[in-house]
Amino acid sequence: MATDIRNFLNSDYIDNSNKLRKKPVIQVYVENNIDKAFWSSILSAFEEKINCQFRIYTICERGKFLTGKRSIFTYKQESYLGKNMWICIDSDYDELIKDYSPFSEMIRHNKYVITTWWYSIENLKCYPKLLRENLMKVSLIDRCDVDLNEILSNISKLYEEIFLLLLEMKEKHDDRFKIDDFCECLSFVSYKECALNVQSVKSKIDEWKNNHIDWFNQYGNSFSEWKKKLKAVGFFETDYYQLYKGHGVFDKIAVPMVEYFSDKYRDKYIEEIKNGADSEDRKKQLISEYYKATFASKKAGSLRSRIIQLITDNTPDYNCSASVKIREQIENALA
Repeated sequence: MATDIRNFLNSDYIDNSNKLRKKPVIQVYVENNIDKAFWSSILSAFEEKINCQFRIYTICERGKFLTGKRSIFTYKQESYLGKNMWICIDSDYDELIKDYSPFSEMIRHNKYVITTWWYSIENLKCYPKLLRENLMKVSLIDRCDVDLNEILSNISKLYEEIFLLLLEMKEKHDDRFKIDDFCECLSFVSYKECALNVQSVKSKIDEWKNNHIDWFNQYGNSFSEWKKKLKAVGFFETDYYQLYKGHGVFDKIAVPMVEYFSDKYRDKYIEEIKNGADSEDRKKQLISEYYKATFASKKAGSLRSRIIQLITDNTPDYNCSASVKIREQIENALA
């Protein structure tokens, strides 16, 4: 009877094959190609010790090819993992919420499962220091006076109760409020006069809370316990955005924020060009050169597309708390 050869591809198999290599190989399973690039940059810091080979598992379900956690854990059960076979994945809420997924226990307790610690890789790409660099790059400014970290902290504080509600309802398996519903609430974020429009955001949040007051009455007593739980693992109300769904942070917060402020800086820069040029031809030339240098023009959608590309290409800041936690996990797996 035929046997799938993948059943024998486990950590022990890789360990035996490493005896024929100069440098040991670790097979690392990731969710998709974008994740492959991210984890490659993270693990490159350990390239003197190990040689990582990345794999992506794809499953076919109802005629569609799927990747992600489910496909990985379908084929790579806990017995397959070891010092020569790892899984590197987004945290999602597996480490915060008991039985969040069928794989939560394995993700929590198997040291060969490495997670992003923050919700996903997108959250690390949207780290304020990196967004500031993106803003400066797309504007060609020498100095950025906008405190993006403070803006993100204020957003976290404004959304605190809605976020805690989400966690409690997910833990109670109450599907009336889904993660994507929370991400839709992030569209309340807006800016005015070169600052977060706190009054407008707060007004919309308060209206949403009033429309869902029954949920808060049912689950609100658990919020203090959630705050203690989050604080115990290093998350405070000023940085809860690190635990929002990554694509929500990317689409609803990071891209619009960088676009808003960079647009202001770009307008100012172009105005200075216009005032300093000694002729109309020179003015047009300098403005054209500016657009080329920033890879963004006045054409509708051009600036946003460039910002999306920049944030997507961000390499994680190795000093942020998530990177520190990831390194600790890797070192533990290598021990």
